[in-house]
Amino acid sequence: MAIKYLKYRIKSRYSMFTPSQQPLGITIPVKKRVQLIAWAKKNNCLIIEDDNDSEFRYNATIIAPMASINSSHVIYINSFARSFLPSIRVAFSILPDQYVEEFVAFNEDFVQNASSLVQIALANFLTEGYFADHLKKMTSIYNQKMAVLPTTIQMTFPSTLRVFSDDSGQYLLIQPNNGMTEDELISSAAELGVKVYPFSTFYLEKDLDFLRCSCWASVL
Repeated sequence: MAIKYLKYRIKSRYSMFTPSQQPLGITIPVKKRVQLIAWAKKNNCLIIEDDNDSEFRYNATIIAPMASINSSHVIYINSFARSFLPSIRVAFSILPDQYVEEFVAFNEDFVQNASSLVQIALANFLTEGYFADHLKKMTSIYNQKMAVLPTTIQMTFPSTLRVFSDDSGQYLLIQPNNGMTEDELISSAAELGVKVYPFSTFYLEKDLDFLRCSCWASVL
């Protein structure tokens, strides 16, 4: 959602944003994050901040989550799927104080599908400082990939592809210009062993000709 349209959503109880890795590969700057929080306060609603890929910023300063700017109108959610290991299936949320008790009561009968042993090990990994070292290592690896991948793609397809990239995340946005539809492009890439992702799922209009390309890989 464009921030300028928020004024038309006065009756919203909540809105969800992914400020650190938009579908376009663009990070929401601090100024606009403050505007979002001001809107939430004015209309007494909640922002659900999905901070996916926030750990990976390469040539830019890490931007503080909205939840750290205002903790009373923001529910922060994140996971360790990208930053650590997808298979452990561990995610977390940080709630405003006024919702903690209700949340705990609501989840009393919730079946926890993440291994308790894995959670304990992960907690130790965090408190002992190993996770911070791991992030530094992974950020360096992804920085190299994000430096090479867009340049290589653009050099290989100088007239038929346009690459959009940002200094964060693990995705590139690609705009082909070869007359093929999105479905045709995905099928053609799959035949060559290349996985790309549709971009039309992020928009109501389905005639967009963009694709998302990932540089993601698990390295421990």
